[in-house]
Amino acid sequence: MSSQLSAGQLKTALNIRIKIDELESKIKQLNKQLEVTLNEQAVKNEPVALRKVKVKAQREIGRVKSRRGSLKKLLVKVFKKADRPLRIDEIYNGLKALGYKTSSGNPKRQLSTRLYADKSLSRPAPGTFALK
Repeated sequence: MSSQLSAGQLKTALNIRIKIDELESKIKQLNKQLEVTLNEQAVKNEPVALRKVKVKAQREIGRVKSRRGSLKKLLVKVFKKADRPLRIDEIYNGLKALGYKTSSGNPKRQLSTRLYADKSLSRPAPGTFALK
């Protein structure tokens, strides 16, 4: 038994499939919005003391420390040792030599972000940093 569909039936089926895909996409989007809303509600309903503990923990996690001190202190050591402006690769290699370790999946990108945000550094050339 061979079931062949006409061009009109195939076109109708395709339109239905497209509509189904659009609706599934909309459902995913609405589920994400619902999840965000529920998370926001959960945060609002948390006791204030718990929120303070979470904020403090997040600050602690944000501080990157090595066995030899904070990243800031290690950066100063690297710049003073080089006594010239350095590129990100050179800074990273200097930090590694001082025992700096990070759990970041992309440590150079993390370092780059921190360097560009650091107000105590100047940028004598693109991608090059020095102590002010």
